[in-house]
Amino acid sequence: MDTNFLLAILVWFIGNGSIPILVPLIVDILKRIPGLVKDGTSGTWASAINLVGLVGFSILFFALPGTSFASVDAVLVNILRIVTIVLGFAAELFVGPAVHDAGKEAKLPLLGYSITGARRNN
Repeated sequence: MDTNFLLAILVWFIGNGSIPILVPLIVDILKRIPGLVKDGTSGTWASAINLVGLVGFSILFFALPGTSFASVDAVLVNILRIVTIVLGFAAELFVGPAVHDAGKEAKLPLLGYSITGARRNN
């Protein structure tokens, strides 16, 4: 293992567009585990995850010399696509009822309509 190998991985890791999106997502998921990520420690957790990622990718590229940066980038992009779909679906589960409740509260005719509420008013 030479210095150019490590420098190439470091430059790829810093310039990768997927990692800055995945690391905060991982930290936010870890925050959901009670008592794991305490207030004010997100930066430390993000730094640790970045370090683990850098070491992990270094081991991957060292252990599998045929692995290209482009193939790993493609895998990370696919992971982000899956995360986008899952988060989009999760957002629909929470945003829809919130919009309905806000429309009902504001007495908007379309957004806050309720069949039960309409029967009570008749």
